[in-house]
Amino acid sequence: MYRDPVIVTGAGGFIGRHLVGALASAGLDIRPAFRRDPPAGGLLLDDQTNDTGLREALAGAGAVIHLAGRAHRTGEAPEEQADAFGTINREWPLRLAAAGAAAGVRHFLFVSTIGVHGTQGLIGHDSPLAPGTAYARSKAAAEAGLREEFPGHLVILRPPLVAGPGAPGNLARLARLASLPLPLPFGAVRNRRSLLSMRGLCRAIGAVLERWGGGDAASGAYVLADAAPVSTRDIVTAVRAGMARAPGLVPIAPALLRGALAATGRGAMAGQLLDDLVVDPSAFQRDFPWRPEPESLTALRELGAAWRR
Repeated sequence: MYRDPVIVTGAGGFIGRHLVGALASAGLDIRPAFRRDPPAGGLLLDDQTNDTGLREALAGAGAVIHLAGRAHRTGEAPEEQADAFGTINREWPLRLAAAGAAAGVRHFLFVSTIGVHGTQGLIGHDSPLAPGTAYARSKAAAEAGLREEFPGHLVILRPPLVAGPGAPGNLARLARLASLPLPLPFGAVRNRRSLLSMRGLCRAIGAVLERWGGGDAASGAYVLADAAPVSTRDIVTAVRAGMARAPGLVPIAPALLRGALAATGRGAMAGQLLDDLVVDPSAFQRDFPWRPEPESLTALRELGAAWRR
């Protein structure tokens, strides 16, 4: 077991809420950090915290798990978005790691994104970096800076979409669509996309801490995913099952869907809904005491059930 205190940034976010509970239940000394309004026992820690404040907050900790970051926001100008990504997703983790090193932190775990490898195809441990969005480029830049500057043990995790109750982003948009009392045109979509269940991610982070706690100098960058990829058809079916609803899917040819989305200026959405993205987490399995969740459907049904409440 990891004995030293562990700082978790982004503790109020989707992953943070689940992770803090899972690690605390396992008996670890967790110090959750929040961007605003920390509860009793929590730290106020974000990209606006000055370097002295960062060092003071990290004093005595053995590890930092950095979850906090900035995701895509609709309706924002590209240059404004790129600037914010640079400040929050690239500069802040580097400042945090530098302050941690100065305060004696030996271990740093950075949760990045599978997007640093691109958005389609088969992705494994040795796949080249090909970040295609400002968000992914900011994460890739943070990874490079951390590898160059953090003197302790660094593990970088690159998950695809994380599935579970309260999932934001693309899964939230699909869940919102699935909640409508309408048939959806995904009955013929049999693409293959890897997801990562929240349980799988929390267990993976626990596995890293377990090795560090045993005195192991584990470091490296790894992709993660559940064992079995799912299709968009599977995702909607599972989410609607969690809502206690029938699939309600109409079989429309994927080529027609792609053309319709492109014609309405949503070509990027077509890729997310129709293309393959298969992630091979075998390198992480080899190096850590972890096995992937066998499937993502349970987490997707839990996501749907959360929308009913």
